[in-house]
Amino acid sequence: MFQKFIEDFNNYYFYQCYIFFPDPWPKKKHHKRRLVNYEFLKELIFRCSPKGSIIFGTDNYNYFKNVKKCTNILKKHTKILIKHSKKTPTVLTKYHNRAIKLRNEVNFLRIDKI
Repeated sequence: MFQKFIEDFNNYYFYQCYIFFPDPWPKKKHHKRRLVNYEFLKELIFRCSPKGSIIFGTDNYNYFKNVKKCTNILKKHTKILIKHSKKTPTVLTKYHNRAIKLRNEVNFLRIDKI
């Protein structure tokens, strides 16, 4: 779906992109189905305008570690700044409220293009 989007809107860039609580596909054999992976982040950062940012949030710590690992690899090839935060952004989603209700720790990652 994202590939189709970037094909149709090849010359468009965004200033901010929010990815909150994507399906974590917790079983190891399903990790390949996760939305946010290295290739997705690479394309997303490329589509980000200068001084733009991507904000990722999840209550699945394994997924968070995986995304942080991908961003650290990208940092070697792209000028980005990575910030880890537990601070809640201004948007509260259904799944964020659910995580709070279940007392799950929520982690956010902000990736700024320099």
